[in-house]
Amino acid sequence: MFEEEPLGCLGLAHESGWMTGQNFHASLVHFHTFVKSCKTRPVLLIMDNHSSHLDFQAVNFAKNNGIVLLTLPPHCSHVLQPLDVTVFGPFKKAIGECQNDWLFQNPGGRISIKEIDALSRRPYQQTFTPDKIIKDFVTTGICPFSRFAIPDARYAPSLVNNRPAPTDDAVSSTPAPVSAIALPIDSGTEAIPVDAGTIAVLPINAVTAALLIEMVAPAPRRHKTCLRSSYGVEKGVRSPAPDLPQLQRGDEPTAIYNRRLGRTRILTDTPEKDLIEQEHKKMEEKKRKVGESKI
Repeated sequence: MFEEEPLGCLGLAHESGWMTGQNFHASLVHFHTFVKSCKTRPVLLIMDNHSSHLDFQAVNFAKNNGIVLLTLPPHCSHVLQPLDVTVFGPFKKAIGECQNDWLFQNPGGRISIKEIDALSRRPYQQTFTPDKIIKDFVTTGICPFSRFAIPDARYAPSLVNNRPAPTDDAVSSTPAPVSAIALPIDSGTEAIPVDAGTIAVLPINAVTAALLIEMVAPAPRRHKTCLRSSYGVEKGVRSPAPDLPQLQRGDEPTAIYNRRLGRTRILTDTPEKDLIEQEHKKMEEKKRKVGESKI
């Protein structure tokens, strides 16, 4: 299926579109054929906390072949993961241009998985260069190590999270905006402040002429009170979201609370590897019981 892939690459796919533990293990085996690492000559592999990276078979292979798996802290890959900083962005832009060219040359056609290898060949060769990859490690402060390579502002929270929830008083008491309109008119006339919702007639030149300027202020959006006490939203606070049905206690989604928080860890260290092995055994036992129940 992947016959025109970039030189030295391994084409892997999954019907879900996501990385899986099995594919990650295959990637590690392919990676090891190039780095030739061993326990006496280990290599460091930096990655995020995706669940596929916690596959026991992959971690066990890395442990036995001198590949140290280091995961980044959560929500930091945009500044700490080298490929995310300066490589993936240009690569996505370049492959998007190749896809547009293919669609132009094949009117009415659809890009399938069979075209991905040929479309990614040129963008990969243009963006994944040794100079850019080395620059990634310098920019992120990994090699050479620099704790001041990334400014603190890059870790600041989004400003939208600091905005207070609108209330009835805040919505009703919002004053109409006032704007001063300056027009390129003849001497002897001035810019006249025009309130929202009014029509102003301004002289343009010596000849009797007029320009109608209408400023219409949009009406403030109002939403009914969304009483979601189980989520900690106080009564009487207007939610910026549309009307939502009243949730009863016990109806809250559990996936959010059951999600395991990621952390920076060395997966190939013995304590971490033992934890991953325990989880692997639990999953295998669970699959076995499910299989027996279906028989």
